[in-house]
Amino acid sequence: MQDDEYLIESITSHLKNLEHTYVVKDTNNTIFYKVSELNLGQLQRVYLMIKSLEKTSFIQEIGKEIERDVENKFAEHGGLILFNKKRAYLKSIESCLVKDTIYNGSYGSPEESFSIPNFGSFHIHAEDYNEIDYAHPSSRDLIISYFSTDLANETHDFLITSLKKGKFNVDYYGGHKINNPLTKVLDLGNYSYDTLNLK
Repeated sequence: MQDDEYLIESITSHLKNLEHTYVVKDTNNTIFYKVSELNLGQLQRVYLMIKSLEKTSFIQEIGKEIERDVENKFAEHGGLILFNKKRAYLKSIESCLVKDTIYNGSYGSPEESFSIPNFGSFHIHAEDYNEIDYAHPSSRDLIISYFSTDLANETHDFLITSLKKGKFNVDYYGGHKINNPLTKVLDLGNYSYDTLNLK
């Protein structure tokens, strides 16, 4: 986990074997990371997320959270990504925004989320199951990440987007005040979950 070259090679090799859903670049001036541009902390988080996404239990956990988000018409779902020795876990934390249908496309991180140790935050684009046109961080997401990086020195965010019932895309986005001050995006691929086996 301390070897940059190993992590770059492993992540690059893994991503080549996945289907991806990329935003059209002109829609919101999204800039994409090359894996080799990521610093060690970013590489470690992306690597851990990719390894976790190889676990059926984690895929199903995300699927369940997507289902909950589609049912909730008052806010986006989000929270923190925690990690134990085996894989990542989602810690869903209710948005701090007022419960109102006008905020169904937004997630506000509550104050408590800043005091919990984690390796990244997440939010979900799933107002409906087919959110393929929004399978990328919004301009608002990128701006918040940019200013958060400036204030906190680094940010690590993961966006989960429902592509259709049973399928989703994951993006990493974030920055580091010294190494990568401009927020960029790395698509981590498309994944499928079993809609009949959501516990």
